[in-house]
Amino acid sequence: MKSAPIPRLLVVDDEAGIHRAVARILSPRFTIVSAHSAAEGFAAASAEKCDVALVDVRMPQEDGFSLLRRLRAAHPDLDVVLMTGSVDETDEKLVRALREDAYFFLLKPFERGVLEALLDRCLGARATRRALKERLAELERELRQARDLQRSLHPPPLPSSSRFRAAVSFRPCLAVGGDL
Repeated sequence: MKSAPIPRLLVVDDEAGIHRAVARILSPRFTIVSAHSAAEGFAAASAEKCDVALVDVRMPQEDGFSLLRRLRAAHPDLDVVLMTGSVDETDEKLVRALREDAYFFLLKPFERGVLEALLDRCLGARATRRALKERLAELERELRQARDLQRSLHPPPLPSSSRFRAAVSFRPCLAVGGDL
């Protein structure tokens, strides 16, 4: 049986202590990719094919919300968790994070168990989305095959005559029909 690849976690934060804490907590279960600015984080997300990004809201040059928008546009399947140590306007930041399609919004300092449970849930949702996408592709492939088979069963064109007219009507289901 093939073992699952180790998930890649991108950590984008200008505080070295956050990188050390996340690595200490999660390095046995994740490959940690560190970036200390939004620009580094965007480049790393493109180069490393990460599964989840843990992004600080307050960084110099570019904030986490801006990086979130760029990451979602370039990597729609990347789940982004925003985090902040700021106690100012946390509710507003939470609402904004949710509206801008962040997976979650986390306050620093975070508890180890909360971070682990959040990432487990995120990876579980990713696995479910991947399985659904694969199943949808399989169903679409089967529907194409069924349509092709159905079309091959159609009778040849009706003969034409100047003395009579014939017409045939065929109304299949949207995807597949069973009777001709």
